Amino acid sequence: MPSNSYALEIQQMLVQEYGALICSSTLWRILGYPTANAYRKARYKGTLPIKEIVIAGRRGRFVLASDVAIWLAKLAEQEHEGVEK
Repeated sequence: MPSNSYALEIQQMLVQEYGALICSSTLWRILGYPTANAYRKARYKGTLPIKEIVIAGRRGRFVLASDVAIWLAKLAEQEHEGVEK
């Protein structure tokens, strides 16, 4: 599990920039996909690292900034562990 303080710091930056809900048209860049089409392909294959949500009455799909922050913090932690070994 990533450091709560690190994940919280990332979450605060994401919320400040994008809000508590991040739409998929923005998310593909945050997750590091090279194009929006690559992101869509990952969605259809079921390989997205974060679960999207659908909100009744709203177009598109969304993710919570907190979920993105936790995922990014886990990635950073794994990277640091790999460097330390």
